[in-house]
Amino acid sequence: MVIEGMSELTKELCKELRDRENVENIADELADIEITLAQIKKIYNIDKTVEEHKDFRLHRLSAIMEKIKSER
Repeated sequence: MVIEGMSELTKELCKELRDRENVENIADELADIEITLAQIKKIYNIDKTVEEHKDFRLHRLSAIMEKIKSER
């Protein structure tokens, strides 16, 4: 289900790149994916683990952005 949702989101994002305003369709597909991802986290009982990974990645991204900013 998540693979199908990601495919649909990819399709809508490609349409947007071709100058077709379809933000509503993108939002709709994102909503579907978020619901599916929430279900997967519940099934595998990995809510906390996913949050830990997100925190780590966001911290790393922030450090990279700060480095780029300081180099300017």
